[in-house]
Amino acid sequence: MNKIFNLHFTDFCNFNCRCCYAKKDKNCLSFDDIQKIIENIAGYFEKHGITDGRVNIAGGEPTTSKNLQKIIDAVVSKGIKASLITNGILLTEEFVRENAGKLTMIGLSIDSLNDGTNRILGRCEGVGGRVFDYGRLVAICRCIKECGITLKINVVASKLNFNEDIKRLLDDVRPKRFKILQMLPTTPFAEKNALSESEFDKYVQKYDGYNPVTEKQENIKKAYLIIDSSGFVTTNNLHFDKKHNALEESFDEILDDIDFDFESEAARYSS
Repeated sequence: MNKIFNLHFTDFCNFNCRCCYAKKDKNCLSFDDIQKIIENIAGYFEKHGITDGRVNIAGGEPTTSKNLQKIIDAVVSKGIKASLITNGILLTEEFVRENAGKLTMIGLSIDSLNDGTNRILGRCEGVGGRVFDYGRLVAICRCIKECGITLKINVVASKLNFNEDIKRLLDDVRPKRFKILQMLPTTPFAEKNALSESEFDKYVQKYDGYNPVTEKQENIKKAYLIIDSSGFVTTNNLHFDKKHNALEESFDEILDDIDFDFESEAARYSS
């Protein structure tokens, strides 16, 4: 059985990451449609006796949506755990505190602490624009932990940050979960800057002692269940699969037919 649904309800993002697989447009599910999908998920969990199911709210960038708080509340109201993946730059301590006891985890995507590297990657607002101030980043991370929310840090390893590290941040905020992902060759920029398997292994070695969870390119294939900004359910990060829609079919029907590796998915979240 599947216990985690990744709700990529919006494609809009305030960053322009050049390695990102998400569509670069403003497509977004309406809140009414999001409620229908949450009901669908809740029905699936109830039917299969799943009491620890989770909806992972992502994008695009979910914090750009005026409906984000309503989405979190809608998930939690069904007795389902809610988590959030974000670039973090729009997070406020007020928002974090409001969601103490609601969000079980906030994952921050932090590939570099170097402003120049982040701007090359497109991890900034606008072309050459605002990046995450380090002091504010640390303050947000500490607030997340103080509120009893699990802090997760995600790093995508590439040729651009290969000779860098974020140990300073890890030492300052001590996240409960730290994941290093191998960049997927989803764009020409990503193809050029993706690490080989041996290079990725070498990058990971510098974090010996920090207990990272690692995710190579093959680990994510068919093991990441996405509900996209039109309600389509896919395991393909390029969003090519338009066969099943969570607004029209039950998740039992979808999961019986979709090309999904349940064992790999379970391994991704148990490590």
